[in-house]
Amino acid sequence: MSDLDLTRLGPIVIQRVGAFFAWWGNELAAVVKSCLPARLGFDRDIVWITLKENSAVVFNGREQDHAVEIDFDPVHPEHQASQVREIVGSSETNGRVGLILSPDSVLRPTIKLPIAAAENLREVIGFEMDRHTPFREAEVFYDFRVRNTDRQASQLIVEVAASPRETIDRRLAITTAWGLAVESIAVADDDVGDGTPFNLLSGTASMRPRSSLRRLIAAEIALICALAAVAVLLPIMQKRDALATARAELAIIREEAAAVGDLRDQILALSGTIKFLIDEKKTRPLAVAVLNEITRILPDGTWLSDLNWEGSDLYIAGFSDQPSSLIGALEASPIFSEARFHAPVTAAPELEKQRFDIALVVTPGEERQ
Repeated sequence: MSDLDLTRLGPIVIQRVGAFFAWWGNELAAVVKSCLPARLGFDRDIVWITLKENSAVVFNGREQDHAVEIDFDPVHPEHQASQVREIVGSSETNGRVGLILSPDSVLRPTIKLPIAAAENLREVIGFEMDRHTPFREAEVFYDFRVRNTDRQASQLIVEVAASPRETIDRRLAITTAWGLAVESIAVADDDVGDGTPFNLLSGTASMRPRSSLRRLIAAEIALICALAAVAVLLPIMQKRDALATARAELAIIREEAAAVGDLRDQILALSGTIKFLIDEKKTRPLAVAVLNEITRILPDGTWLSDLNWEGSDLYIAGFSDQPSSLIGALEASPIFSEARFHAPVTAAPELEKQRFDIALVVTPGEERQ
């Protein structure tokens, strides 16, 4: 084939290959969309299991109104295992299984973070976990979603769902004994709104790839092999002149310089976020420390009915035999200051006590030192 024929063939091949990639991209988008979880409610392509104290409730995501409750048999535990496996096997979910947690076993704090934390949100939330829950990151399974972005305050409003690792490990031990691999853990009363449902297994190594996604990956590998074969069979290689080479090299240098600039900006943003979080942990006591100090100070016969912590202001309300003695005890604490009654003390005849409402200030760490 002459050089002239190759020159004429080049644009035709490029046009055909471009059309093929356009078709393939549309098909790939459709397949990926079918693999994504539903935005509202439970995933319809999963068999969901709720483990109760003495039974398990099982239902297909496509038939949520047809739940089956299976009682536990301590003498013959293999009976309920075979029943659950039969339901999973008879569904059209390719063996996909998920767990649903009751609301009382999940903590749902809403936290505010700087917008700069958006690119490393999971790491930042894990670092902040012990400030908003009684647990460290290693002690919980958790997921999150950004509920709102306050551009004016440069803050992200993030909703977090966390459950103790011990609670979930017990449930996973049961499903593992049944021969099932759980790929999703949802919350029963999850108000999704415009977000995505919580999956407390997200970000963990325990999530297994879906069969449809595995097929998609295999198809991509096959396509890459086919394109490599085409590249070998059609070696349409043209010499470029010195000016074209120089322009290409200059474009690469510009892209690398832009990438370095972007990386520098990310490092600066992340450094600011980390410094903010470290300063916050140094200057503000942990919620656990505040609760422990209040418990230590309050005398016997005194209990709280309300506790509200807003910034450095702490409001407590409850019942006591001698509310007036609480002000001095709170003022003597190294953590608290400016203790005062927020409302008049009132009698509670039905409890034979007096109701109090006290406001105080949580002293920053630097002032305590």
